[in-house]
Parts: sequence; C-alpha cells; structure tokens
Amino acid sequence: MSRLTALIREDREYKNFASAFVEAMSAVRPLPIAVNGLSGGAEDAFLIESVSDALSRGVPVLIMAGDEPTRDSTAARLAAAGIECRVYKRRELVFHNINASREIDRERLSVLSAILAGECSVVVTTPAAALGYTIPQGVIADLTVTLRGGYVVEPRALAEKLVTLGFLRVDGVDGVGQFAMRGGILDLWSAEAELPVRIEFFGDEIDRMVYFDPLSQRSEGVCEEVRLLPARELLISSDARERILAEAKKLLKKAKDSEITTRLTREIATIEAGLSLDFGDRYMGLVYDKQESLFDYLSGIGHRAAIFMLGTSACTDGAKKFTENLESEAKSLIEMGVATTLSAKYTAPVSTFDDFCAENLTIHLNAFAGGVTGRLSGLFGFRCRRTLSYGDNANM
Repeated sequence: MSRLTALIREDREYKNFASAFVEAMSAVRPLPIAVNGLSGGAEDAFLIESVSDALSRGVPVLIMAGDEPTRDSTAARLAAAGIECRVYKRRELVFHNINASREIDRERLSVLSAILAGECSVVVTTPAAALGYTIPQGVIADLTVTLRGGYVVEPRALAEKLVTLGFLRVDGVDGVGQFAMRGGILDLWSAEAELPVRIEFFGDEIDRMVYFDPLSQRSEGVCEEVRLLPARELLISSDARERILAEAKKLLKKAKDSEITTRLTREIATIEAGLSLDFGDRYMGLVYDKQESLFDYLSGIGHRAAIFMLGTSACTDGAKKFTENLESEAKSLIEMGVATTLSAKYTAPVSTFDDFCAENLTIHLNAFAGGVTGRLSGLFGFRCRRTLSYGDNANM
C-alpha cells in the first residue's frame, strides 16, 4: 500500500486537493469538496493519505460509510496503514421484554468516552449509527471513574457505584460488565480491559490491582489503572424510573386491548419492583433530560472536523431510510398504546446529519461524477482503473 500512497501523492489532482483542503478548513463556513474517479486501491490510497494529512494538522476525522461492510473494511485498511481509528456501530433497540446482549453498548461507550477524553481522532461509522440517540455527554462524564493504587473508596460504595454504572453483580466474574465482591476483594471486568481486574483493599484504600484469568483465577500481571465506564447506554436512575412508571400507568388507563393491558400490568410490576427494564429502550425519551447523538459528541470537541463521505448517495439514502424506519416503528408503538410521543424518541432527524456536514468540511468520495449539489470548494477528478491483479490486496 505504501507504493500506492506514494503514487497518489505525486498526482497533480491530489496536490490540488490538498491545497483546497487547507483553504477550506480556514474558511468561516467551509464549502464541501467533491472527489470523483477513484476506485479500488486508488481510493484506499487517497483516503489513507488525506486522513494522514488531516491528522498531521490536528483535524479530527469522521469517515461515513454507506453500509456496515464498507465501514469495517475501511477501518481495517486504515489500521493496516498504521492509522488508529475507532468503529462506532449501530445499536439495535429492544422494545420488548427481551434480555439482549450489551456488547455493542460497551463498544459504543468506549468510543464516546475516548472522544470526550480527546483520545480518538478518527471515527468510522454509518449514518444509522451516528444518528441514533445515546447517553448524553454530561452523564458519561459524571459517571466515568478511573481507579489506581492508593485510591480511597469504601468497597461497598464502589460496589454501589458499579450498580449505578449498569454492572451486573455475580458470584464469579466471567464476562464484561460484571463484578463480584467478597470481603476486601472486588473483581470487575471493564469494557476498557481485555481481562478482569482484581482489586484488593486495605481498609478503604486500594492496595493492589491485578489482571486475572477468569478461568484459572491466576494473576496475569499488575494493573496500574482501570477506567470504569457505564456498562450500558440506557442507565435508568430512580427519577427516570418514576417518569417511566407514571407514563406506563397513563398508558394502562387508556388501554382497550386485553393483551396490551396484561403487558403493561406486568411491566409496571417490573418497574415498581426495581428490576432491570429490558424493555427500557421503548421509553428512551424519558430516561435522560435531553437526547444526544454521536454528532453532539463530535460537535463538542471544539475543533472543526473533516468528514469523508464514502459514496454520497449511499450515505444520504442510508440516513433517510434509517430515520424513516425508526419513526415508523415509533408511530406503530404509539398506535398500539405501549409508547407515547414523549417516550418514543429514538433518533435525531436527518437534518442533524446535514447540519453537521455544513458546519464542518465534507469531502465526497464517489466513483463517478454526480451526487453532490450546490457550491463547492473544489471538484477533483482522478483517472484510474481497477486492475485484476489488485483484487483488494493492498500488499501486492
């Protein structure tokens, strides 16, 4: 791939693009740039070099792919070229009483936390993932805790904190998002760590932390620090639980269908018992005081970003289709009588995507001309063709 990237840098169009990029980034309101004619290894080379140039100037990068396979292959190629990037995946919402895996939650929260900490300069995602509502920035910032040796905290207070963060208390830790406590020892497995961590207390002070094998229970080395993030995106506080309970009771009063009545009655009993709300996504609009998406996190970093849109039509159509489908599902839930307009807030509108692109510098990468309308900072066309010998093998 280094041979390809060296060649793309020598191309006159790339040099012109690089100049237009610098000029547009300094504009009060940058106009987008359109790049056409790239395919296969040439597009990979262009993206690697232009992202590297952006990072060298301290410009954060958002790469928007039209679908998940393109997202994953793009991230893999950037990583192979030595560019550290994070993949922000779409979270599937659970509207019914189903105990779903929280692995995607933990991956997304790790990305959001890294953005807040200034540790993430390149994010690769899709419009559907970026538009979906998530935990607000203020909540994740307030809840995140970093533990080190010498940190003073009562073991029981730390256990209560873990419950607040959405960790599940178990007898023995064997998965991410779990913790176990016995005497002055607390085991936990954070999404930020590859192995669980055993914390040994001396009174209320952390005396020692070590990684351990969950199967053999043997120590795997000293842990200098561990960052505790929320284990799930939807953290239902006592206040949020009360709001959900009140809304569910209103729905129950209006229910005319016996099946809906039975369903809401069971859910109200679950809420009142203080149990986990596996149907909580349906009430997402009531959980937090405000709704935020990935675009809010990126807007909060204080720096103009460069957005590389891999296929303009695929990205814009994907954003429209996602929001329309989710809005249709929300409407269906409301008509069924199991959600309200206040609770059924699941995604930011497409205009949020459009506004973010307008406020930052968007580079449209399309194989063919077209797909981009309006004024541009520059239009650059490359002449290249995909050879059979390339075959997606960047090491050839």
